[in-house]
Amino acid sequence: VDDIYLYLVPDTSTRIAGLQTGEYHFAYGIPYDNFDMIDSDPNLDTIMTPSANIFLGFNKVEGISTNFDLRSAINTGLDAEAVMMAAFPNPDFFWLDSGYMDIGIKNWASQAGSEYYNRNDPEKAKQMLADMGYNGEEFRIMVTRDYDHHYNAGVVIHEQLRQLGINATLEVYDWPTLLDKRENDLSAWDAFITTSSIVSTPPQLIALSPTWAGGVNDESVGEAIRAIETASSLEEAQALWDDLQLYAWEELIPIVQFGGYNDLFGYSHNVQGLTTMTGPVFWNVSVSE
Repeated sequence: VDDIYLYLVPDTSTRIAGLQTGEYHFAYGIPYDNFDMIDSDPNLDTIMTPSANIFLGFNKVEGISTNFDLRSAINTGLDAEAVMMAAFPNPDFFWLDSGYMDIGIKNWASQAGSEYYNRNDPEKAKQMLADMGYNGEEFRIMVTRDYDHHYNAGVVIHEQLRQLGINATLEVYDWPTLLDKRENDLSAWDAFITTSSIVSTPPQLIALSPTWAGGVNDESVGEAIRAIETASSLEEAQALWDDLQLYAWEELIPIVQFGGYNDLFGYSHNVQGLTTMTGPVFWNVSVSE
């Protein structure tokens, strides 16, 4: 093709209708619930491509979530598979994985600390809460409805925490407001639901950043990241990353990692040469009449 025209179409139904009528050759952001409809249309096809990891991020600077024992109890009690099934209603849309780095990034994918992942042990979590002296303090979770998978995951997480005996509240904001509170009002929240796009090296991980969402609040993490960046070989850096991921799971728990998921796109059958990485690649695309 000589030209590519990008149209901003916020309304999902309008975007899908345009794809079905041939007004658009390609559509981003197909809701997962529309997969079967697009996939069964003889004139259309779907693409799923790895996108991001979804997790529960903790406030590690102010409030109740600064307590490691609480973070550990929550990590012990949550059922990652139930969360992922709520967010992505088809097992083909997601995968369970303990790694902070996406499993497709072969140089850095790690299983260090996987024994702490998806423990799904509510009874142990309740005992941990009792041992730490938890006394019904409010646990405020921020979530947005602007992304269905964020909200659907949040509803299940909220219910699971209530079943553990945690006085969890789900506070729903539009996405810009959530971002503002997350970065500028640390007194307003204890945890939030978000996703982290696939990155190519561990130092890019926002979950281990010293500044993002109040920061990881652990100087040793920054030291470990710098050691990875300055390692003399890939093998040395990989070993250091294994150590850091184990530390994150075992002694820090800045997030509860649930797994990774695919983005869903739709396109017309008369489009050829379309490839994807973490999104569509339009080089060498042609459109037949």
